[in-house]
Amino acid sequence: MDIPELYAEGRQDEYRALIARGATRDMCETFNLEWVPEQGIIAWADEALFQDFSGPAMKPGQLWKIHLGRRITLEDDDQEGSQFIEEFLEDAMMYQTVEPFPDNEEPGRWETILDHSGVWITRPVVGPRDAYGSAEAKFTEWDDAADDENGPIVNKYEDSECDPEDIPENEDIVPSWYYNNQGLFSPGNTANEDVDDMDVDIDEKSSVDSEIDSQELLSGDEHAKELREVWIQRDPIK
Repeated sequence: MDIPELYAEGRQDEYRALIARGATRDMCETFNLEWVPEQGIIAWADEALFQDFSGPAMKPGQLWKIHLGRRITLEDDDQEGSQFIEEFLEDAMMYQTVEPFPDNEEPGRWETILDHSGVWITRPVVGPRDAYGSAEAKFTEWDDAADDENGPIVNKYEDSECDPEDIPENEDIVPSWYYNNQGLFSPGNTANEDVDDMDVDIDEKSSVDSEIDSQELLSGDEHAKELREVWIQRDPIK
């Protein structure tokens, strides 16, 4: 097997594993594919993907890696894999679900988060949702080894004290970067600690104050609808 230069030094077995799982040489070179046994196939977004699919919190020049699962199937006219990844990102970014892989019966839920090293990651959600619509699960294979491996690990936009049961089962999930872009529950924002205690005067004529629960700020379909409208306004994929 002719090994591309990208995989020539110490990555020959990795390249063979990628080819065995459905990738092509062109796709490996175009998206700098990686094979990580614990995580599966990983693609790095090129400039075109970043321009067409990046969320509002993503900035030019940032890195973005996309977990594609453990096996891929390309169409005959898509040997570079661009069509495969574009369709994958449409589902993962806009609807947070991806068509099931052969060993799954249900579509999987996906999220896009910013990790501690400043790299954006689109990855599967492996556990129940927390009150912000993100996963509260064991991500020991994704996160830094310094994290506690004996307990649940949450990403940097999550609150580990949230109760997943507070979220209606059929509620739309909005990516973490969307809330961060709106200034809600972003890291380092001291206002996060005060949201539960906020009082709002609903009627100037009434002396009764109503406490706003932080979950109400983030739950409901209005945020998901607004997010979809943003994507609809983008140029269609050609």
